[in-house]
Amino acid sequence: DGITYYVAWRKLQPSLSNSPNFTPIDRVISAAKAHGKTVRIGVYAGRWSPANLQCNNGSGTSACTKCTDPNKSSTFNFTTPDNKVFTSPVPWDPIYLVKFQQFVQQFGQKYDAEPTITYVAITGPSINTGAEATLPLNKAEEISCLTDTFGFTRTIFLNAWKSMIDSYDSAFPHKDLVLALHPWVLTDRNSEISLDIASYAKQRLASRFLLFPHQSRSQSHAIFC
Repeated sequence: DGITYYVAWRKLQPSLSNSPNFTPIDRVISAAKAHGKTVRIGVYAGRWSPANLQCNNGSGTSACTKCTDPNKSSTFNFTTPDNKVFTSPVPWDPIYLVKFQQFVQQFGQKYDAEPTITYVAITGPSINTGAEATLPLNKAEEISCLTDTFGFTRTIFLNAWKSMIDSYDSAFPHKDLVLALHPWVLTDRNSEISLDIASYAKQRLASRFLLFPHQSRSQSHAIFC
């Protein structure tokens, strides 16, 4: 029994100009220790990235922004099932991946040796929270943005997730790492990409790899911030 805690990257690091502030995680760990609990932890990326990482500063004013600024990620708008529109970095954008990987290294330096944490979620190259290896889009213009403007291919998506698996492995060599998968990647509704990602994670992480299928939940108290 324990606490599952997901926190937004931008809450820990509102601006890339500043170092991460891990106080929210420290508070959860302190509370868990006080009650004899463990912590499972993950950091939401995707649309929860620092605003000044995104080419349009996360304003949502451009549906499909191919960025020319070498310090910012390209972005696109996506629509959730309840018809809310958000702006997210393109999941395989190299600036987005590099900046989040830099954050993950600092995250690991802080918590890899923390015994209260039992596992860390691998997050990153997705759109809403970055917590699942999925691209759940229905609107043709949004799918076109990722395929036509930003060159989506299965290989590009797979390689983005491989790079994040590598980063978490490097940052947390002493922790179990969990990956959540979903068989919905643009127009593809089968599990082939998910299986390829899981296969790579298993090969890289061996016994430290834990798999969460879509919408599975551990028996714990979940906190989302």
